[in-house]
Amino acid sequence: MISGSSVVYAQCATSTSFTGSLRVRNSIGCVPLTVQTGSDLVGVQNVRYVYEYDGQRETPITAASTYTYKKPGEYRILQLSEKEGLPLRACATIIVYDTIPPTVDLTACGNQVTLRVSDSQTDFWRYDYMVVRWDDGRVDTLKTIPVAIGHTYTNTSPRRIQVQGFHRYGQCGGTASRLFVPNQPAVVRGLELLNLQTGQLRIDNPSGTPLTVERRLGNGVYSKLPGTLSGNAPSTSVPLDSAEITCFRVVPTSNCPGENPSPELCYTPPNQAAADAVYLPDAFSPNDDGVNDTFGPVGKLPPGDFRLTVADRWGRIVFSTDDPLSPWDGVLNGQSLPTGTYAYQLEVRLSSGQISRRSGRVQLIR
Repeated sequence: MISGSSVVYAQCATSTSFTGSLRVRNSIGCVPLTVQTGSDLVGVQNVRYVYEYDGQRETPITAASTYTYKKPGEYRILQLSEKEGLPLRACATIIVYDTIPPTVDLTACGNQVTLRVSDSQTDFWRYDYMVVRWDDGRVDTLKTIPVAIGHTYTNTSPRRIQVQGFHRYGQCGGTASRLFVPNQPAVVRGLELLNLQTGQLRIDNPSGTPLTVERRLGNGVYSKLPGTLSGNAPSTSVPLDSAEITCFRVVPTSNCPGENPSPELCYTPPNQAAADAVYLPDAFSPNDDGVNDTFGPVGKLPPGDFRLTVADRWGRIVFSTDDPLSPWDGVLNGQSLPTGTYAYQLEVRLSSGQISRRSGRVQLIR
C-alpha cells in the first residue's frame, strides 16, 4: 500500500483467483480522518465497503464511498464487489493518529525562555518530530524528544509560543500553546479562606520561574514558608492568624533581571477590633489590576479617627487624608508619580482614646 492518496491492490481471503482494486484517498492522517474510496476496475458492480473490518466480521456493509474515523487506531477497509458474476475482494490498512498536544513546561529568566518538551504518547503513536514557533519569526524543529530548548527575545512584547507534534507520514499532530511575557513578574492574585487558620493562595506566574512564599504577621518581618512553587498559575495552602493581619508575597528563587518580591496581599481576620487592625503595606502598584492598586490603611475605621500623610524623598507632601475610604492612588494633582520610595506618617486614635503615631516607607511600583 502507498500512503496518502493511493491505489491499493491487496487480496483478502477468498476462494476465487480474482481480486478487486481498492482506491483509497487519505489512508494515513490524524483524527478525525475522512477517507474516500472507489474501484479502478472497469465493469465492476455492486461496490460496497466494511470500513472497520476485523478480518472475520464483514459487517456493517455500506455503499458509501466516504467514511470518517473519529478515534485513533489502525483500521482495515474491506471492499466487496462483483464482475462478470464473480465476487471480488480487496483490503487496505488505514492509520489514524491521535492529536494529543505535546507536553511543554516553560521557565524564564528576564527575556530568556526555556521550554522542556516531551511526548505523552507511547510506542508506535509517538510523534516523529516537533516544530517550535517562537512568535518572532524563528522556527525550530526538534528531532530528539524529550528535549530542552531555549530562546532569547529582543524586546518585552507578549509571545504566543506554539509547539506542534508531527507524525511523519500523516504530516499532522496536536499543538500546545504557551503565553510568555518577558520580564513580567509573579503576583499574588487572591486568597480564598478555607477556615479560620488556613487560606488558599492563588498566584499568577507568567514566566513560570520557581517561587517561594513569604509571610509576615502585623508589622513584623517576612519569613519564608516551606516548599517551592512552579508553573504559570500555582496555588498553595498558607497558614493564617486569627488575631493579627497576615500578609503574603512571592519571591523568585533565581536572580533574573526584574524579578523582585511581589507586592504583598494581606488578610484581616474578621474578629479583630477595627481600631487595632490598622496596617499599611510596604508596597503598592496602581496598575488597575485589582490587586494592591492603592496605598492606605487595611481595616475599617470611621472618618476622622486617623490621618495619613505621604511625602516624597525631598519632603514634599504628595498625599494627605483623614478618610479611611480614600487611599492614595499614586497621583498628585492629576499626574502619576514615578516609581520610588515614599515616606508616610500615620496618626491613629486607638480604642482607648490614645493617639498612636507611626511612620515608615512605602514602595510605589509601576
